[in-house]
This record gives sequence, C-alpha cells and structure tokens, in this order.
Amino acid sequence: MRRSLASTVAAAVLAATASFAGAAEAAPPGLFRVGDTGVRCLKQPCPWRGVVPVDDESVAAGTVPPAYAGDAPPVIAARADLLDQLRREIWRAWAAGDCLLVHGRFDRRGAAAVPVLSVDRIIGPCSR
Repeated sequence: MRRSLASTVAAAVLAATASFAGAAEAAPPGLFRVGDTGVRCLKQPCPWRGVVPVDDESVAAGTVPPAYAGDAPPVIAARADLLDQLRREIWRAWAAGDCLLVHGRFDRRGAAAVPVLSVDRIIGPCSR
C-alpha cells in the first residue's frame, strides 16, 4: 500500500510538471555564458559562477549581471539524446572555473521558481 501511494504521488507530480513545463517555453532562446562570470569580489556572496545572457560571443566577461549565480549549475534540460553529455560538460566547466557559451533558454519554473537552463547546444568555450 505504501509503495503504491508513493508511486501515485510521484505520477501526479510528474504529470503536473509535464503540463507546466510545456507552458513554460515562453522564455526566448538566446546565448548564455555558463560557468565563470568574470566577476571577482572581495566579500561574499560573489556571483563568480553563473548563467549570463549575452547578445553575442564578443560580450566581455563581467560586463553583464548573471541571471543566475550559485555554487552549482541550475537544472539542465535538453533533448533526451543529448542530456547526459551536456550535463557532464557544463558541470565539468562549472567545477573547473571555466566558461562555456551555450544556445538555449533560461527561466524559473514552478511555485519555487527553480532555475532551469534548457540547452539546445554548446557552442564552445567563452572568449575572454
């Protein structure tokens, strides 16, 4: 009984999330610097790692405020066949203090405003 109740609750949460996720595609696609933001601080908290929207690859690091900053990357979403590879590359760059230029969408979903980066593709390392 306990296991079936948990399965039912999990299925309900997934169904609600799936219908909401389809509606959350309103964020326009664009370019993002993911990882090192170029920001350096003398005091904490410091947004030195994050997701920064940019108009093009030539935008200098540290000139645009991050849409998200934290110790870990936001939730990464992508096509199922690319998801594991994209997550590994983004986490590797994040942990190493590197930066990747990606094309995708960034928004905050749900009542908790969970930050989600939906990645179409990784373009390559950020130009400095």
